[in-house]
Amino acid sequence: MDLSAQAGVDADAKLQSIRIAQSLAHDPVQAVRELYQGLAQADMAFVIFFCSNRYDHQVLAAQMQRQFSQVTVVGCTTAGEIGPCGYAEHSLVGASFSADACTVAVGLLSDLQQFDAMAGYDFTQNLLRRFEAKAPTADEHNSFGLLLIDGLSVREEPVTRVGYGPILPKNCGPSANWLSCSSSCANKQCAIL
Repeated sequence: MDLSAQAGVDADAKLQSIRIAQSLAHDPVQAVRELYQGLAQADMAFVIFFCSNRYDHQVLAAQMQRQFSQVTVVGCTTAGEIGPCGYAEHSLVGASFSADACTVAVGLLSDLQQFDAMAGYDFTQNLLRRFEAKAPTADEHNSFGLLLIDGLSVREEPVTRVGYGPILPKNCGPSANWLSCSSSCANKQCAIL
């Protein structure tokens, strides 16, 4: 994700292009509707969400696709969510980013039990090339990598090791630049880079 300043767009304007919202509704349809109301903005390019594992994941995923149909959306389940309402359990929290605030390239690695390091390396190289084509001024000072991975897959280390070199500079520690979550909401045994 490239957060670099663009000509004519200052840092304050970029921060206003990032919205954060949280729903405490236990019904997944209502929760997504409330989240959308809090996150919706012009030229929305990317949404990340964290949700309780108590939600019906199929209903939640279908509703997210319905509400955010024109937007790249990634998310994962959590054991507790922190957002504008504070710490909560059984909630949905997210952030939206407008196209002028960031540039994103997203990829999905499926079937982590069959993860192949060489194929994973090729995957991260292709993802990096896609990102660099969209954000040619991106570098280690204005960009970061984000990993959402099924923690029950027990594949965090091999996946992170493959993505660490191509996506993150060697002088950045993985704990400062990568985020691991317990599981993906829409897909088990997968990682979202």
